[in-house]
Amino acid sequence: MSAESTPFERIGGLDGVRALVDRFYDLMEELPEAAPIRAMHPKDLRMSREKLTMFLCGWMGGPPLYIQRFGHPRLRARHLPFPIADDEANQWMLCMRRALEELEDTDLADFLAGAFERTALHMRNQAPRVRSEELGSAHQISALDFAGGTLLAAGPGGEFLIWRWDERSTQWVTVDDVPGGGVRSTAGLTPDGAGVYVSDGNTVQTAPIRKRLRKLTAFYASPAPVRRLLWSMDGGILLVQTSEQTVALDWTGTRRWTCELSGPAAWSPDGEVVIGTAGGLVWLDGASGEEMRRLDF
Repeated sequence: MSAESTPFERIGGLDGVRALVDRFYDLMEELPEAAPIRAMHPKDLRMSREKLTMFLCGWMGGPPLYIQRFGHPRLRARHLPFPIADDEANQWMLCMRRALEELEDTDLADFLAGAFERTALHMRNQAPRVRSEELGSAHQISALDFAGGTLLAAGPGGEFLIWRWDERSTQWVTVDDVPGGGVRSTAGLTPDGAGVYVSDGNTVQTAPIRKRLRKLTAFYASPAPVRRLLWSMDGGILLVQTSEQTVALDWTGTRRWTCELSGPAAWSPDGEVVIGTAGGLVWLDGASGEEMRRLDF
């Protein structure tokens, strides 16, 4: 690429960008391999073609048409509602590479292919789809948890393994110094994936996750064996469930509230706790534990 000209100028300005985008979307509709990524788009691609053309004009060094009309593109945020893993990124790149191959300027095509690939990989928001034999078989894993690019696999004997997704190498990296077997009944990750919480029966322990797992330290002493650990979506409250009750702790380990319900629980996006009972569902205020409503079956 010459420093004296922008990709926008070398591709032929707005008309050249539009031709590339049109060919890209034509290929997306034609190639059977691209069917999954095509299904993520609207049935009518006219607006998709227009928006991508406007975005690429500015992205290639031309007029910022997209920003002028729609504001900051917030590219990754706009793609978060769509599950994008390696397969989807590769399908997108398949269409774009085929379109770029039709450019007469091969140097420009190679340059744009590299830039597009880096962008496509940055849009991934799903863990790589690995084969089960790479991480263990079903009879060896009793629980899985994934958060913030960290994957935890817990075994029935109390052992657990932790991997972190490394953006630089684009592969899973094993976290070192994870303890082996023990009397651990449950384990879970913080919402950002930066910490692990485990129970060895009545004691909840915690440790931060870096390249190595730091030393597990006591966080909370439960009056009964712990069955489940569940963090709120904002990381502010940890639910500790036993066979008798549910206890809500803040990040310092201070008890916020207790209720005598112990069924399966889940956090709602608005900060409420939903707990299943023999007769239905109960919604609690996540901050206070106050009962909000019930649904009887």
